Amino acid sequence: MAAMPASTHDSPPTSAQRLLAMETSTDTLSLALGSANASAPAWAFDGPGGQQASATLLPAVRQGLTQLDWPLSSLDAIVVGRGPGSFTGLRTACSVAQGLAYGSPSAQHPEGLPVLPVDTLLAVAEEARAQRAAQGYAVRWVATVLDARMDELYVALYEHHGGAWHERSPARLCAPQDVAAWALSHVVLDSDAWAQGQWLWAGNVWAQDSPYAPRLRALMGVRCTALPTAAALLRVAAAPLALGQALRPHDVLPLYVRDKVALTTAEREAGQRLQNPSLTGAREQWPLRWASMQEADLDTVVELEKRAHSHPWSRQHFADSLRSGYPAWLLWAQEPQHCEPSLLGYWVAMPGVDEAHLLNITVAPQHQRQGWGRFMLEALCVWARQHAAQRVWLEVRDSNFAARTTYERSGFVAVGVRKGYYPAGRTAREDGIVMNRPLNAEA
Repeated sequence: MAAMPASTHDSPPTSAQRLLAMETSTDTLSLALGSANASAPAWAFDGPGGQQASATLLPAVRQGLTQLDWPLSSLDAIVVGRGPGSFTGLRTACSVAQGLAYGSPSAQHPEGLPVLPVDTLLAVAEEARAQRAAQGYAVRWVATVLDARMDELYVALYEHHGGAWHERSPARLCAPQDVAAWALSHVVLDSDAWAQGQWLWAGNVWAQDSPYAPRLRALMGVRCTALPTAAALLRVAAAPLALGQALRPHDVLPLYVRDKVALTTAEREAGQRLQNPSLTGAREQWPLRWASMQEADLDTVVELEKRAHSHPWSRQHFADSLRSGYPAWLLWAQEPQHCEPSLLGYWVAMPGVDEAHLLNITVAPQHQRQGWGRFMLEALCVWARQHAAQRVWLEVRDSNFAARTTYERSGFVAVGVRKGYYPAGRTAREDGIVMNRPLNAEA
């Protein structure tokens, strides 16, 4: 969708706006009239959604405009939740928004009122953030999860930073058992947010009687029951309106994600959908946690390193990396048979100018060949993108065919050879294969 050209439709002013917001993507119809960024709308309405929305939406809008003595032509824009969500509800909202917009041409808007489509899952995130703010809590990361029927969930990830929302993972379908892994592979490395309670799960799937509840127990963080509301649409509308992101009425379309695969190929290869049925049931119940490696962790790390490698790093290697400020991350899991969390693996990288160099990646021997290596590689690439890296480099032993296959499946390609790079005995040396993965074209 192209943004509305200023020469045809000037963006509404960001103050003293008169906006109509409509959200129909769930079983609840939510309407509001007011201005962007206002703490509360001037008028609001909640009613039955879905198929019933088409019968109540227009009469309710007329009622609200009448109560406020706002002619339809006095509106500056219409804000509509574009989905994903109920097929019928989304079509209703978009068609009504188009009809109202077309019916209100003016000298400023000869083609009708501008319409701003907003992702439904962003409205969920904003509604949850407002709930927590009213309780005195700050929120940085919000993972939104809505029931998509057919034993699937709509998920998206947003970061609230600098007073504005930033999309970190767009709306998609996800199997319930894959939600924890999806979130870990996208936010992974903001341990402060976890520790300070600034990580929030928001949506409509947390009730004890929800069919998804047993498969979502492993999710770490605060859970908040929230639905998309028209009031939330108003609160998030100011920035996109100011940026000219409103559309001409005929360009407004619902957002459908049902025709997309639930997980990207890279994420599936990262181990988010395990193919071993005997492991899937256990993994979805394991609470997973990333934590930055600390000096106090080195005894545990070195013990695992010795079990996993024929030529392991020494404690001094890890200590030097920490003192140098290199990113080093541990992946912990609470396995049901253990009282204490188990260390599944870790990685250490060296940042550079526009790139990152993987120095060590290790999976506990008892958890190898289960997808955790690819999962951690994907986490490394997420970290690298967040720190403006355009490429990730690594070396691997020429004889380590299993590791080379893992790297290749994760998008790495061989680009060179370092002769005699690795020790292979008391006097022998082994070549290292240099591989890299470009990140600049990745979402």
